[in-house]
Amino acid sequence: MKSFSERMLGSIWLFYAFLTVPLVWLTYEFFIVQSGGGKLFRWSGVFCVWLMLGTLAITPFVRMFRTAPWNRWLIVRRRHIGVAAFGYGLLHTVYWIQTKSLHDVLFSVFRPVALIGWLALAVLLAMAVTSNDWSVRRLGIRWKTLQRWIYIGAPLTLWHWFMAEEYRVKTIVIYGGVLVVLFGYRLWQRRSWNLE
Repeated sequence: MKSFSERMLGSIWLFYAFLTVPLVWLTYEFFIVQSGGGKLFRWSGVFCVWLMLGTLAITPFVRMFRTAPWNRWLIVRRRHIGVAAFGYGLLHTVYWIQTKSLHDVLFSVFRPVALIGWLALAVLLAMAVTSNDWSVRRLGIRWKTLQRWIYIGAPLTLWHWFMAEEYRVKTIVIYGGVLVVLFGYRLWQRRSWNLE
């Protein structure tokens, strides 16, 4: 029989509750502190990026520590982290929509920064709605192909952020650097497999 701590660590719902902690903070700031929507808008986008990069970091992290007992736990939670990333991205988008007129929203596709944001959200949506056991069984090998869309969604999301901040150097160096390292590791790993 599993111990209480093992049951807690194995609970998907408890893990989702943990992932909503930033949402609770943002909700408190918005409705109770009434700090304005700027903080909610900015940080929902930031948490989306953090969680998305986190999902990308799990595979190399697990492969560097192959014998670690928590590897399986991380792999199983990767899908949930990805869904949470989409959730924060959706919150970011919904807040933006309610600050704009219908005309601005409809014609936002003609603005590069907004168009890239919409494309990134569409990729994350496709991945989020298929991040369940039924989709894994239904799609079979195609499921892994679909989940690799993260390698499109992540650069699009960061590009949207870079454009929104008018290419702020600090943001590009930090987050662009992390993405390049993660992508570089992935390419190096694939090349290593091909050489074996």
